Amino acid sequence: MRMIARSLSSLLVMAAIAAATRDAIESLLAGALHMASLGELWSLLGDAGLATLRSLSPWLTDYVIDEALTWTGWIVLACLGLALTLAFRPHDELRRRILRRSAGET
Repeated sequence: MRMIARSLSSLLVMAAIAAATRDAIESLLAGALHMASLGELWSLLGDAGLATLRSLSPWLTDYVIDEALTWTGWIVLACLGLALTLAFRPHDELRRRILRRSAGET
């Protein structure tokens, strides 16, 4: 499970970097700041997935999905990727950091 989550987190961070690069290039070409929304990025992948997502529940679509699709895409992808990375990092590393801090304090 940890390996799958860490792979997914790496993919999300790479997608965030790609989306941020796309936004930077579009901003340079347009001469004005452009930050693609999550919905705009999703529509590049195809409309079938977005239509399926919208057909789940009217309440979920109105209050959660439509709102989330307006958020800046690369920021959402980066936050999800970093959250997964932190949640599934090896616990040995965390344990070593705690032991180093406690050893330094005493």
